[in-house]
Amino acid sequence: MEYDTSSWAEAIIKIKPLGKAPKKYGEGVYRFGAALTLSVILPKRGCKLVKQTKNYAYLKPPIEENHSPYSIRIKIPSKEQALKIAEECYEKGESWIGQLGVSGQPGIRISVQDKCVK
Repeated sequence: MEYDTSSWAEAIIKIKPLGKAPKKYGEGVYRFGAALTLSVILPKRGCKLVKQTKNYAYLKPPIEENHSPYSIRIKIPSKEQALKIAEECYEKGESWIGQLGVSGQPGIRISVQDKCVK
């Protein structure tokens, strides 16, 4: 699904690494939490994804951004816009996971219609 992100708010978020990565990953590589999110967002902004694990993403920022915390611009839907996306998926009865807009903001919607949860 594609979304028109032109009316979404632009925000600047600061991302602080959890420390340097082990030396085996190379010089200038840092360990970040939120591995599923940052491994998608940061490479779209020039970082090199060196390794991704269940809990961490090991990324090497571009030379000009080699300082912490890192600031990135990202487009974020309002609550109403996010609910509209969820409603569209609900109406179709679809589970959905993907990236919202050019920014790569992760999103998920899991359909539980007609399913028994034990």
